[in-house]
Amino acid sequence: MTISDEVQTVKGVLIDFAGDNLARHQIFGYLQSFHATNFCEWCMTDQELMQEKFHESDFDLRTQSSLLSDMQAVKDGILGFHETGVREYPILNSLTYFHTLNSEPEVMHDILRNETNVQLPK
Repeated sequence: MTISDEVQTVKGVLIDFAGDNLARHQIFGYLQSFHATNFCEWCMTDQELMQEKFHESDFDLRTQSSLLSDMQAVKDGILGFHETGVREYPILNSLTYFHTLNSEPEVMHDILRNETNVQLPK
């Protein structure tokens, strides 16, 4: 960036990502169809279980290691995209202080319509 004819270095940190579910799934490397067996970006649930359970403790949460494992299984052909819900590793996860699993839920679909089972930290 140039300020008063002097080149300045500007640094920043990505702390969160706002977008609707479709955009988040596209950028975060998940399938956009929401028809995958494990379609949720935070947990390993299916459509049926999501309709029956309502607390975070009822679900196996995704972790950085489980996400990497799913991506490797897809890459190796052991599991398919529709089984894991994972399409590719998002470049955002290579940032030092950001990981897609730590991003807050999308406000309209996940919070206002009460479609998230993950409890937000206070």
